[in-house]
Amino acid sequence: MRVAKLDGIKLRILEMIKKLGAADAYQSRIAKELNVSRQLLTPHIKWLLKRGYIKMYLVFGQKRIALADISESLPLIAQPEIKPLHYISGNSVASGFLNRRQEAELLTSLGTMGEIPLKFAYLAEGATNWDRVGSKGDISIIQRKLIISRITQFINVLPKDSRINVVDIGCGNGAPAIMIMEELKRKGFGFAYVPLDVSRAMLDLAGERVRSKIGGLKVNKIEFDFEHGNFSDRIYDLTGEGEINLLLFLGNTLGNQSDRNRVLTNFKESMSSKDFLIVANELTNVARTARIVAHYNNKDVSDLVYLTAARIGIGRADTVYDVSWNERLYQVEMCMVLKKNMEIKIGSGRVSLEKGERILLARSKKFTEWAFTKLLSKAGFRTVLFASNEDDSYVLSMLQPTRYTN
Repeated sequence: MRVAKLDGIKLRILEMIKKLGAADAYQSRIAKELNVSRQLLTPHIKWLLKRGYIKMYLVFGQKRIALADISESLPLIAQPEIKPLHYISGNSVASGFLNRRQEAELLTSLGTMGEIPLKFAYLAEGATNWDRVGSKGDISIIQRKLIISRITQFINVLPKDSRINVVDIGCGNGAPAIMIMEELKRKGFGFAYVPLDVSRAMLDLAGERVRSKIGGLKVNKIEFDFEHGNFSDRIYDLTGEGEINLLLFLGNTLGNQSDRNRVLTNFKESMSSKDFLIVANELTNVARTARIVAHYNNKDVSDLVYLTAARIGIGRADTVYDVSWNERLYQVEMCMVLKKNMEIKIGSGRVSLEKGERILLARSKKFTEWAFTKLLSKAGFRTVLFASNEDDSYVLSMLQPTRYTN
């Protein structure tokens, strides 16, 4: 069947063309909707055009893309088959680094999107690298000051006499959550700490730090990748009579995600109508972009984002590290540019990378206040409290899921 030849990104392109319709399907629009660069899309568009999956035509001198007849009948929601991967030597995944699902995700992301997911850099010894980044720098200081100045207002919203499960999503080293739990303690709330992270090493790091600051605290660790779905089944048993969940998504983590709507939907589907979510992220404007980019152009950050590349056999000597501001997507991008052609072999799969190719190692999306609140509203949340710092460079938002109404 012809569709079997299509890899993940080509299927996504066809799905997006079908969704947009011929009038709005042009390359820059497709790139924006898929959150990738036009340069990345170009070879895939050419491939689809050459093989008759799509066709191009002009509307007032502008190129538009439409599905060819063959594509109209394709099962576009189908995903390409990914065979189980095995550890091998050389340019391959190191033994014990990833589970089977993560191996498949890495192979697909690198081969089709030109991206190495940042979350894999948090695994094992990567937690130590993250701790160095997360424990210092302007963003950590700004967030800390904002939490300290506004946390009392946020805690006062919580129902009196309730017991709180503090669900720390993407927990990192747990430091921001400690400030919130210390205020809960001062206010007389009973609470437990529930770090949730894809990395067991991160969970251990956060658990140890929290216990050292708040003695006798119950810690329930959840090892889970929140990009893959909701986690309602993981936290359902935590909430007994008079208990609610306070979900935290701090440290600019929302801006690191490739599909923010999906992640927020996963959170909403994990919450009851009584639960709360606090989200933090950096804001920006055009005048601040140079200063923002400088936050990410240092050795500690490069050590973190390069870790997965090194594990699969791409050394720094083979690349040039580049940190830049993407004006169209409003995000900082940390990339490596290959100095030579490389073939990365992962089990039975192979990824061919060309000299000059840019591989995305990490992104950090920044928002205007309007874009931030719109994103949260679109995901189905209502804003309970909203706070920003004096120069409007950082924001905290306390949310609850919106109930469905006709």
